[in-house]
Amino acid sequence: MVPENHHPPAEFAQDSDSDYNVYFEYFVGSRRPGMFNASREWCPAADVYETEDCVLIKVDIAGIDKEDVSLVLDKDTLVLKGERRELLDNERKHAMSMEVPYGPFSRTFDLPSLVSADDVKADYNRGFLTIRLRKCDESPARKKRIKIY
Repeated sequence: MVPENHHPPAEFAQDSDSDYNVYFEYFVGSRRPGMFNASREWCPAADVYETEDCVLIKVDIAGIDKEDVSLVLDKDTLVLKGERRELLDNERKHAMSMEVPYGPFSRTFDLPSLVSADDVKADYNRGFLTIRLRKCDESPARKKRIKIY
């Protein structure tokens, strides 16, 4: 039972961007990694790191052939698109639970620093796509498709 004089902290009650709302949106709402975006595409979880000389992005895309993934650098934005193919119908009809998202996905990364379009490495290993973008002083002037190894 809650005492009559109990009131939540004023900043919690007034702040629409409170920690509660942020956590709720992350764990339950549309911002949760692996969930669907407004286009009904799922969004793979990713970690983004920045070191002194590069930006490193690690994306969880297990079960996807690298040929089904495209990676494009456009100035200070990196766009990742691809598709996780559906299970065969005979495998699906016997499923007890299906939590792994299938279908097209996309993820856009606004890069925290300027990077060189000529010094990008992308490796796909053990279900993770690791993208290493070398920092530079000037923004790339053109779009560039990145080859995944």
